[in-house]
Amino acid sequence: MFRKALITTTAALLIASPALATTPVHQIEVETDLSAIANPEALAYWGGIAPDLQEAIAARLAADGQLAPEGATVSVDIDELALANTFQTLTSDEEAVLVGQVNVTSETDNSDFDSYIVTVNTSAAHAFDKDGKLKKGAYFDSPAYYVAMVNAFANQVVARLE
Repeated sequence: MFRKALITTTAALLIASPALATTPVHQIEVETDLSAIANPEALAYWGGIAPDLQEAIAARLAADGQLAPEGATVSVDIDELALANTFQTLTSDEEAVLVGQVNVTSETDNSDFDSYIVTVNTSAAHAFDKDGKLKKGAYFDSPAYYVAMVNAFANQVVARLE
């Protein structure tokens, strides 16, 4: 009887753990200094990255039930140099990257703090076709590639909050 109760209690704790481990988020901030991007093509392509990424992160948090009236602030600072370099010299598929510093802070809970770098490359964005070849136009003119990079980045940010 005791063993059955212990197993049931342990199972209940394991099932409840993901819900207890999630970080409620009150605010999402995404920043990028677009004036630091000297390449006009890169600027045009990545110009909407901040609001698009903010929306993608918020959508995932809302789907997970992590958006809350009180909670942590998630701040993302996108690396503008990485964005611009994607358009200047590509020698391999891995060089097309979206990089950002993520900081998680809370005004009410000092233990709710984290800081990490998220890097998403072509592989993470699934910019390859079923034969493993890079999809045509993946770096410059593909709206689907842009969305895939934003989605992959948002997925990684939210995964670290759980």
